[in-house]
Amino acid sequence: MKGTLKIATLFNIPVFLHWSFPFIFLWILFLGYQIDAGVQPIAMLSVFFISIFTCVVLHEYGHALTARKYGVNTRDIILSPIGGVARLEKIPARPKEELVVALAGPAVNVLIALILLPILLIFRDHGIFIVGESELEVLSKWNNLGPLILGTNVLLGLFNLIPAFPMDGGRVLRSLLAMKMTRVKATKIAFIVAQISAAGFFLWGLFFGNYILCFIAIFVVITSRFEWKNVKRAAVLEGKDVRFLMQPIRTRLYLDQSIREAIEVSNEQEKYFLVFNHEDQVVGALFYEFILHAQASNDLDSPIEKYISQSWETVLSHSPLENVIGLFQKRGYGIVPIFENNQLIGQLDIDQLNKFVKSI
Repeated sequence: MKGTLKIATLFNIPVFLHWSFPFIFLWILFLGYQIDAGVQPIAMLSVFFISIFTCVVLHEYGHALTARKYGVNTRDIILSPIGGVARLEKIPARPKEELVVALAGPAVNVLIALILLPILLIFRDHGIFIVGESELEVLSKWNNLGPLILGTNVLLGLFNLIPAFPMDGGRVLRSLLAMKMTRVKATKIAFIVAQISAAGFFLWGLFFGNYILCFIAIFVVITSRFEWKNVKRAAVLEGKDVRFLMQPIRTRLYLDQSIREAIEVSNEQEKYFLVFNHEDQVVGALFYEFILHAQASNDLDSPIEKYISQSWETVLSHSPLENVIGLFQKRGYGIVPIFENNQLIGQLDIDQLNKFVKSI
């Protein structure tokens, strides 16, 4: 995956670091500089953040392994400076299942806190209380590490229950609403609640100078809108196969035709073409970008064969439209032929697909 670094695989689920993750250590150095900290406080702060992100990974595995019980696999877990996300392949089918999956993450944080609580009460003189009057004094005492981790897990569990996507509370709210209404309507209400929550985060962050909270607010706005669009799109695509967007093959280009001839038939409505041999078999695809490249190179009389792409595959007419959209997105297809009973019946190109996706 671009922009990420794989660091581990547990239970057949890979864990990736987002490219921005190292910035957290720059932030640690900045904090250390602000409070005039030495090596020990910075080292402790680094260990603290590594411990917390370990807890975040466990939190995400809580979601992933619970979802697996309901037949939902997880693509991966991605860690960024503002937290982690377990990318499930789909939303659990039943609202009750989504509710359990959503609560599994915060439950892991609660479990970690419950494990640490008796350990600190038994083995630490000050129990769960942090010792030190200033930030520098707190960070200078290694025995503060346990209480800090315990307290942060409690905060993580509570913060994630705020009813705003992408926090778990947004999914809890959606699943509870979906028990009484359609998932689309439930998601729309949860999306509106998330936008209101984000506005509150942003104003609170501005008023108290907590700009990280402002950043989180912006993140909530973007991700909640993305969640709403995804659910709305899934509802529109449900039950539809590729024939819903299939187009007739208006123009057939052949291997030995020239790029000049391709230019003559291309227009705003038709920029991607299937290329045939003289047995009328599809052998490739010609993209508008390749035509422009030939035109810029003054190579108009070269045969189309020189510029065809092998980036295509046969799609069956009964293929779910959602799967076909995934094919275009993952493999960079420009156009695909559509077959039914071994007969070519139409085509679908990326322009038509993009127009449809944007219209949802």
